[in-house]
Amino acid sequence: MTKTLERHVDIYCAAWSLKDADRRLADLCSVLDAHCVYSDPSVRVIGIEALSHHIAHIQTVYPQARIVRTSRIDAHHAMFRFGWQMVFADGTALPEGIDIVDMNDDGQWMRISGFFGALKNPDRFPDQGFDF
Repeated sequence: MTKTLERHVDIYCAAWSLKDADRRLADLCSVLDAHCVYSDPSVRVIGIEALSHHIAHIQTVYPQARIVRTSRIDAHHAMFRFGWQMVFADGTALPEGIDIVDMNDDGQWMRISGFFGALKNPDRFPDQGFDF
């Protein structure tokens, strides 16, 4: 299962760099459930085509950037997480992010929750009202 997950994560990360919309859609279809939900702090989209359109938009904002996996895949049950980073053509990069993915019984990705940057130190930020 680990090699399959690695292959799927690498296909998914590479899809963020594919300019050919048909190829990007085909690659995403090989990994994602048709009704997958993708969300990050800036967007929430439902379905593979909507995600492909979002990727195309990101490519216009960050031309020639690519997403690279920066960590091993940490998995349990039907979910996993991995680190990634957007790297620009000149080698500079945005801070690392993390995706947390829920899979269906067939191993297709149903939900991708993306987070940008490192977790914040709780001593530096006011109470956010969570009562655990």
